Amino acid sequence: MRRRKNRDLPKIVMLSVALASGIGALAYAALTTFDQPVSDQYGCFDGFEQRHTVVLFDASEPRLNTMQTRSVRHYLDELYANLGFNERLSFITTEGDQISSAPKARFHVCGAPRSSDDLENIGASGVSAGYLKKQKKKLFETVYIPQIEAMLSPTPDEARRQVSQSPMLEMIKHVSDMKDFVPGSRLIVLSDLLQNSDTAQFCYRQNQMPPFRIFRERETYKNRLTPRSFEGIEVEVLLLQRYGYGRGPLQYCQSEEELTGFWRDYFIGNGAVNPGFTRIRDGHTAG
Repeated sequence: MRRRKNRDLPKIVMLSVALASGIGALAYAALTTFDQPVSDQYGCFDGFEQRHTVVLFDASEPRLNTMQTRSVRHYLDELYANLGFNERLSFITTEGDQISSAPKARFHVCGAPRSSDDLENIGASGVSAGYLKKQKKKLFETVYIPQIEAMLSPTPDEARRQVSQSPMLEMIKHVSDMKDFVPGSRLIVLSDLLQNSDTAQFCYRQNQMPPFRIFRERETYKNRLTPRSFEGIEVEVLLLQRYGYGRGPLQYCQSEEELTGFWRDYFIGNGAVNPGFTRIRDGHTAG
């Protein structure tokens, strides 16, 4: 028995050394990664410089039709896919359960690292390209898609429906006041631009939408609606097509061009340079 124990002793020693080495390696790995930055559940690395892109979604009815939903979804998917590393993409909506005098994001996600270099540049451990791709896909499928599909649904939950107002001037001002909405940020407005609140009802009531140079002189605008400057802010408007300007409920707007002209002058008059307007057609040919 003693002779057998002596024969097993070298094996026991080798296994002990291997076990100690493994534990040491794990301890070293834990120590070396303990202070490294990690992303949160939305893919964001807090404490590091990041661009802020805000999508302001006008949820007022009528909802987007099938063609408009397809166009908007393609635009937003491309927006997500092309986010810079750690760029924060926030969605603020006028949905019934979200609208307030101090809006906050319904949800947000951040741009995934495009290479191991992005991580190493902020002091995080580098990983393989395959791992990065897998993590970006996971964020897309578990965070982004469910939220986007609920937001664009033609039949939203009752609490999310917005049937009474569309306070776009108020909401844009509130976005401009957000502390992280600074030069270098981007604002994307998804709306038919038919302002509808106690301040003004564009196209629905006479003299509610004069040229912006006149509108800006009104006391209500000066006291409640003037946004912080859009200087250094990239502005893009996705204009949802509506029909019936110059007649019926929209009789007090001559045309879509009159409506977009007001908003273009509004953004430029508040410091934006060359705001973009993209028309989201509804697929019909009615006049």
